[in-house]
Amino acid sequence: MWILLFNVMRGLLFLFLVVSVSTAAAQQLLRGPIVGAVTDRSARILLQLNGPGEVLIEVSETPDFSTVTKTSSVHADNGSGHFVRIDLEGLLPSTHYFLRPVIGGTPVSLTPVRSFRTFAEAGQDVPFTFHFGSCSRYDAGTRASKVFRLMQEDDPLFFLHIGDWDYPDYEVSQYFTDHDSTIAKAYERKYLTRGGLDTLLMNCPVDYVYDDHDYIGNNADGTWRTRDNAVAGYQKYFPHYRLPNPSGGIWHKFSAGNVDVFMLDLRSARSVDTFAYQFNDGQYVWDAKPGQSMLRSVVKGKEDQLSWFLKELKASKARWKFVMSSVIWNPANRKHLPLLLAQANATKNSSTLRTVSDTWMGFAEEQDSIIAFIKREGITNVIFCSGDVHTAMMDDGTNSVFPEIVSANLQNYNSNVYGTLKGLGLAEQIWNRGGQVKDTLRTYGRITIRTAPKHAALLEIVDELGKIVASYEVVDSSLTAKVTRMEKTVSLPQLEIFSEDRKTITFTLSLPASIDVHAYVVDSMGKLVAEVLRGSLPAGETNFPIRKGQLPSGSYHVVVEINKQRLEQRFVVVK
Repeated sequence: MWILLFNVMRGLLFLFLVVSVSTAAAQQLLRGPIVGAVTDRSARILLQLNGPGEVLIEVSETPDFSTVTKTSSVHADNGSGHFVRIDLEGLLPSTHYFLRPVIGGTPVSLTPVRSFRTFAEAGQDVPFTFHFGSCSRYDAGTRASKVFRLMQEDDPLFFLHIGDWDYPDYEVSQYFTDHDSTIAKAYERKYLTRGGLDTLLMNCPVDYVYDDHDYIGNNADGTWRTRDNAVAGYQKYFPHYRLPNPSGGIWHKFSAGNVDVFMLDLRSARSVDTFAYQFNDGQYVWDAKPGQSMLRSVVKGKEDQLSWFLKELKASKARWKFVMSSVIWNPANRKHLPLLLAQANATKNSSTLRTVSDTWMGFAEEQDSIIAFIKREGITNVIFCSGDVHTAMMDDGTNSVFPEIVSANLQNYNSNVYGTLKGLGLAEQIWNRGGQVKDTLRTYGRITIRTAPKHAALLEIVDELGKIVASYEVVDSSLTAKVTRMEKTVSLPQLEIFSEDRKTITFTLSLPASIDVHAYVVDSMGKLVAEVLRGSLPAGETNFPIRKGQLPSGSYHVVVEINKQRLEQRFVVVK
């Protein structure tokens, strides 16, 4: 009997140990904590457990957690892939916080201790550095990039990934957005231990917008059938900021001191790219249709992205406005369109046209409207940061209208776009501050906000050896712009749209002095269609109308030549 009782007790003890071990195993931390959505007083934490369980976060201002504040407990369940998001509220501005998860009532000690810094209050001038970049595909044959380890040495306030993070359409499944389980797997891969990004994120907050490969697939737009799944997946598996219109897309903005950052969603609301060119009578022609939109072709919910973007830009009180564009912005890329068309027609291959139509080149009408709005409203210190092209280059605004820095090979090899343009003698006409030439090094974008001896933003492209590939310092122009508007002076010729209705569009030409001017209209292929004026004009503003009723439907440019300077404004005629 004692033997029987002993065997029963031993079996119960074994069962107890199995249950205890299984419960503990089900409550282990798999990934995170990842810190996102940081403001001056809040943050959002993302974690993933390896099974169902309860988890909370302890926050402290000291790394030994001698004094802690605890969040409410959150349950990780099977339906969420055991991901949880926990919001931290009531934090102090410009404060270094340490954090650790508590799983099943037990604090989890992590080495190094996870930490982040809250931002300065909105509008406060403070110096800091942040990093950005795009295009990081990790496949079996790719050498790990060293850029993330370099970033850690800079101790950035935050890191922005602006698209093509891990290429799940290749690495998970071509149809990864068909199912929530494969969307979850795509986000799991982003947070894996590879190349040093996971180490950077241990002590650096991250924000993110997708581009095509991590949205749904190559060159994807708002008409793709799993569009809603992709938008929902971002909101479920990333620690994102508040979204102005969650059903409409993932666009948003945040503030850090005297900096506003606009994170644009250039996929879920865009028109079909290939509408930008046609194949007629055996020839490829570039003819972007009126209404092509990257920001509001697909509208869901209360507000479209373009309206939101322009409204928030105008309302911004920040000294600096950074616009994160997951594809190339630079309007000067249109200059080499005749060359691309000639190549396509000679080879009967439209692949290059397909590629450039995926950038803002395919959405010139909308791009021109944004440029005109920013100039008309006198919005200063707008800087574009872009990605997608697997290389790095920069323009000071001479060609790109607003300064633009491209960082698009965090992990991917250099596509040598800048080197090719340089070989064709076109680089200076598009990217006048330099770029990455023929090498295999990866790069990242580094932005340094300076407050002394002058307010400035230093833009730098840094390769994985620590070399500065290109740099440009943007000096604060807001005070100069305010004085200019008050004194109503004009230092350089300016061409702007004054008014427009169905029959007429009127342009305003502002001149600093009396000078000879030649103004005319060309069509989308550069063919002259109308002379507007030729002769001497006085200093100040001159308005001149163009009657749209005399022109066929299509895209046009009014061109003003003044000495060696050429001003252009695009307009569209729809009948």
